[in-house]
Amino acid sequence: TKNILVIGSVEPHYFAGYSNPVKNFVPGICDYETARGNHSLTLDAASGYCSHPYHPDPARQNQPLAADQVEAMEQIVQGRPVDALTTISSHRAIQWAAFGPIREVCAKAFAQADQFNLHLINPVERLIVSPGGHPNDMDLYIAQRALELTEQAVIDGGEILFCSACRHGIGPANSMNHFWNLLTLPFDQIYEAVQGQYKMFSHKPYRFAKLIQRLRKLWVYSELADDQILSAHMQPTHHPQQVVDTWIQDNPQVR
Repeated sequence: TKNILVIGSVEPHYFAGYSNPVKNFVPGICDYETARGNHSLTLDAASGYCSHPYHPDPARQNQPLAADQVEAMEQIVQGRPVDALTTISSHRAIQWAAFGPIREVCAKAFAQADQFNLHLINPVERLIVSPGGHPNDMDLYIAQRALELTEQAVIDGGEILFCSACRHGIGPANSMNHFWNLLTLPFDQIYEAVQGQYKMFSHKPYRFAKLIQRLRKLWVYSELADDQILSAHMQPTHHPQQVVDTWIQDNPQVR
């Protein structure tokens, strides 16, 4: 029996739990329909970041989308041993690496990634979010991930000031039908369209809409046109400092 070797990096992933070697199987080598079916599980509220069936903490093992990826991997390998070379990197440098059986190595990597990336916070009423510059803010389709990974830090009915250049606009042409064209619909129509027949990447407007709807306002400071931002249920601003000044005037103790 020959071992299968998988190479992969680990970091929090907003709907697969973590980027990790197991993800190389379904999104990496499976048929489009298999990947579409797997991605449809993003609509399950439990399919979030920093949880995975291989996580060492039993309380963080319930992750339907990641569990589906594990099941697919097991069907593909048919009992053959799978080893993984797993790394955690930042600023183009490897911070941590390990090699061994995939389940064992992933468990160690998830625990280490948590130490690097997770922070315990008390949710606030106002939040400023930035993807951190190019290439993570090249378009709204990519930049949205910054909101996905920080939205738990703002309370229901709060406000977010989202600062992202988006100099390449909304996103690639092949994303418009299942992203932007849905996001600009009324909220009930967004949910009905996505839940009726899931199409690849339509989870993005679904999750985006859920965030926007639970906020009082989502401000966007970017190079996008004001009418584009308004059409997607968000509020444009050309003066982010004025937004912050208004927050302070409303509550001098705001943090």
